[in-house]
Amino acid sequence: MILNVIIDCCRNVAEALVLKGLATVVRHGNNDDARSSCYDALKSAEEKASKSGKGVHTKDGKQLRVTEVSDATRAKTFLASLQRTGRVEGVVEFVSSGSRVRLYIPKENCLCTFLLAGKCQKHYSF
Repeated sequence: MILNVIIDCCRNVAEALVLKGLATVVRHGNNDDARSSCYDALKSAEEKASKSGKGVHTKDGKQLRVTEVSDATRAKTFLASLQRTGRVEGVVEFVSSGSRVRLYIPKENCLCTFLLAGKCQKHYSF
Protein backbone atom coordinates (compact mmCIF):
# COMPACT_ATOMS: atom_id res chain seq x y z
CA MET A 1 0.00 0.00 0.00
CA ILE A 2 1.36 3.40 -0.97
CA LEU A 3 0.36 6.44 1.05
CA ASN A 4 0.62 10.02 -0.07
CA VAL A 5 1.09 12.44 2.81
CA ILE A 6 -0.82 15.66 2.14
CA ILE A 7 -0.68 18.72 4.40
CA ASP A 8 -2.79 21.88 4.31
CA CYS A 9 -5.31 20.07 2.09
CA CYS A 10 -3.21 20.48 -1.06
CA ARG A 11 0.56 20.05 -0.44
CA ASN A 12 2.23 16.68 -1.01
CA VAL A 13 5.15 16.21 1.41
CA ALA A 14 7.08 13.90 -0.94
CA GLU A 15 6.77 16.39 -3.79
CA ALA A 16 7.97 19.24 -1.56
CA LEU A 17 11.04 17.23 -0.48
CA VAL A 18 11.91 16.32 -4.07
CA LEU A 19 11.39 19.90 -5.24
CA LYS A 20 13.88 21.18 -2.63
CA GLY A 21 16.43 18.55 -3.67
CA LEU A 22 16.26 16.65 -0.40
CA ALA A 23 15.08 13.41 -2.03
CA THR A 24 15.10 11.65 -5.38
CA VAL A 25 12.43 9.64 -7.17
CA VAL A 26 12.75 5.87 -7.54
CA ARG A 27 12.26 4.87 -11.18
CA HIS A 28 9.31 2.56 -11.90
CA GLY A 29 7.76 1.07 -15.00
CA ASN A 30 4.42 2.24 -16.37
CA ASN A 31 2.40 -0.65 -14.91
CA ASP A 32 4.26 -1.08 -11.62
CA ASP A 33 1.97 -1.43 -8.57
CA ALA A 34 4.63 0.05 -6.26
CA ARG A 35 4.44 3.36 -8.11
CA SER A 36 2.91 6.39 -6.43
CA SER A 37 -0.29 7.90 -7.79
CA CYS A 38 1.63 11.21 -7.90
CA TYR A 39 4.58 9.71 -9.80
CA ASP A 40 4.43 12.16 -12.71
CA ALA A 41 4.36 15.16 -10.38
CA LEU A 42 7.31 13.73 -8.46
CA LYS A 43 9.31 13.25 -11.66
CA SER A 44 8.65 16.82 -12.80
CA ALA A 45 9.60 18.14 -9.34
CA GLU A 46 12.87 16.21 -9.54
CA GLU A 47 13.59 17.69 -12.98
CA LYS A 48 13.00 21.22 -11.64
CA ALA A 49 15.31 20.59 -8.68
CA SER A 50 17.95 19.12 -10.96
CA LYS A 51 17.82 22.09 -13.37
CA SER A 52 18.11 24.60 -10.52
CA GLY A 53 20.88 22.59 -8.81
CA LYS A 54 19.20 22.27 -5.42
CA GLY A 55 20.14 19.81 -2.66
CA VAL A 56 21.55 16.53 -3.93
CA HIS A 57 21.75 17.97 -7.44
CA THR A 58 24.36 20.63 -6.59
CA LYS A 59 27.33 20.85 -8.88
CA ASP A 60 29.69 22.88 -6.67
CA GLY A 61 31.51 19.78 -5.41
CA LYS A 62 31.27 20.76 -1.76
CA GLN A 63 30.08 17.59 -0.12
CA LEU A 64 29.99 16.99 3.59
CA ARG A 65 32.70 14.50 4.50
CA VAL A 66 31.78 12.60 7.63
CA THR A 67 34.49 10.57 9.37
CA GLU A 68 33.50 7.12 10.57
CA VAL A 69 35.03 6.53 14.00
CA SER A 70 34.78 2.76 14.10
CA ASP A 71 38.31 1.51 14.76
CA ALA A 72 40.67 2.24 17.66
CA THR A 73 43.17 4.38 15.75
CA ARG A 74 40.55 6.81 14.47
CA ALA A 75 38.82 6.89 17.85
CA LYS A 76 42.07 7.89 19.56
CA THR A 77 42.48 10.88 17.25
CA PHE A 78 39.06 12.25 18.24
CA LEU A 79 39.25 11.29 21.92
CA ALA A 80 41.59 14.11 22.97
CA SER A 81 39.53 16.86 21.37
CA LEU A 82 36.27 15.46 22.72
CA GLN A 83 37.68 15.21 26.26
CA ARG A 84 39.12 18.73 26.05
CA THR A 85 35.78 20.14 24.95
CA GLY A 86 33.87 18.61 27.83
CA ARG A 87 30.19 18.64 26.98
CA VAL A 88 29.56 17.77 23.34
CA GLU A 89 26.28 17.96 21.47
CA GLY A 90 25.34 15.19 19.07
CA VAL A 91 22.44 13.88 17.03
CA VAL A 92 21.20 10.34 17.60
CA GLU A 93 21.17 8.72 14.20
CA PHE A 94 20.23 5.18 15.20
CA VAL A 95 19.35 3.33 18.39
CA SER A 96 20.42 -0.29 18.19
CA SER A 97 19.63 -1.24 21.80
CA GLY A 98 18.84 0.34 25.13
CA SER A 99 22.50 1.06 25.82
CA ARG A 100 23.95 1.50 22.31
CA VAL A 101 23.30 4.49 20.06
CA ARG A 102 24.90 5.82 16.90
CA LEU A 103 25.79 9.50 17.22
CA TYR A 104 26.64 12.18 14.70
CA ILE A 105 28.77 14.90 16.29
CA PRO A 106 28.49 18.00 14.07
CA LYS A 107 31.36 19.92 15.68
CA GLU A 108 33.85 17.14 14.93
CA ASN A 109 31.98 16.00 11.80
CA CYS A 110 32.14 12.36 12.81
CA LEU A 111 29.93 9.34 13.42
CA CYS A 112 30.55 7.15 16.44
CA THR A 113 28.89 4.40 18.41
CA PHE A 114 28.12 5.39 21.98
CA LEU A 115 27.68 2.80 24.73
CA LEU A 116 26.09 3.54 28.07
CA ALA A 117 27.91 1.72 30.82
CA GLY A 118 28.37 2.09 34.53
CA LYS A 119 27.17 1.00 37.90
CA CYS A 120 23.49 1.09 38.63
CA GLN A 121 22.71 3.35 41.58
CA LYS A 122 19.73 2.94 43.84
CA HIS A 123 18.88 6.64 44.14
CA TYR A 124 18.66 9.12 41.30
CA SER A 125 18.68 12.87 41.69
CA PHE A 126 17.11 15.10 39.08
